[in-house]
Amino acid sequence: MLNTTYASDVIVTVIATKEPRWPYYVCWYRAESQEQITILYAMQCFVSPALSILGFSANMLSLVILVRGGLRRSSDILLFSLVIADSMCLFKTMDYAIIIDFFGPDKLIASWCGYQYDITVNYFLAYSQEIFMFIGFWGSSVNTLIPVIITIERLLAVFLPMTFRTIVTTKRTIILSVTAFVFWLPWSSFIVACLEILNYKMSEDKIWTSLDLGELYINNARFFTIFSLYFIDTLVSWFPLTIIILGCCSVWIKVKITLRQRQNMTSAQKISWSPRTTQTLLLTCLIFALTHSATSVIVYMWPADTQVQVFIRNMFMDLLYLINASSNFFVYISTNSKLYTIFVKIVHCQKKIQ
Repeated sequence: MLNTTYASDVIVTVIATKEPRWPYYVCWYRAESQEQITILYAMQCFVSPALSILGFSANMLSLVILVRGGLRRSSDILLFSLVIADSMCLFKTMDYAIIIDFFGPDKLIASWCGYQYDITVNYFLAYSQEIFMFIGFWGSSVNTLIPVIITIERLLAVFLPMTFRTIVTTKRTIILSVTAFVFWLPWSSFIVACLEILNYKMSEDKIWTSLDLGELYINNARFFTIFSLYFIDTLVSWFPLTIIILGCCSVWIKVKITLRQRQNMTSAQKISWSPRTTQTLLLTCLIFALTHSATSVIVYMWPADTQVQVFIRNMFMDLLYLINASSNFFVYISTNSKLYTIFVKIVHCQKKIQ
């Protein structure tokens, strides 16, 4: 039995005894088996962070390649913006604080989420979690908007080739890319602002610090729920998917028709299509559409009856988002000979230095 008294400084004093680790509990939620705990532990502590670090490193290399190639064209600027958004998105799965939140060592009560260390360490971890969460949510939101802009840019390039350079300029592309980040900044800030750091004294040398929803959320819960369900979810789910899928199909059909017309005007010899910019941009959008569609399939095909099952399902959904956010480098060097050449030069330069 825990005896609780409330202090004037909103720190709750908890007289607790050392409890053994509960084998089937995660954050107060009971798991059905040890296998569920093992899967969640492996995904959150090893698989996702390792892949995120690899993806983040690949994205940094993509930025170097794009800068070396020169950010003169609208397509390069959009790819650069997408890599930044994807890199920010990876902060959600690189968050070391959330790992300690779930599976931190030396906890007085191991089944409780949160931080159970010195108050300074707890605050450092709590603020780290807020920072990683803010960057991750911001990037994942922008990550859904940039592919829509890319798709529209390719539609203009294919359907209005004569006036494309007049409509789509470098300056306008930069403004539009910056606007995409600014547009999602208030919502990302609001999500983090809804969190509140609570402290509970467990023993003489251990404080339990928990990151929970605060008064801002409680006082605006109805607005938050309605706005998130009917507006935010639409902007990050079916709206970008619809635009991207329809746009990619339209570009593919237009290209096929154009190639057939050219073939009929020239000779019977088959004409191949090899505009590297369109291939690179559309493949990037296609990967986005496939991974985000797959997450919807997981939600409908993988029923989660317990909170631990929800945790595990979310980890696999995050894995798909991780694949999308880490794919830029491989798409760029496999579809764009110019970017591949720059990558080869960078590798050769590093070998000479060594």
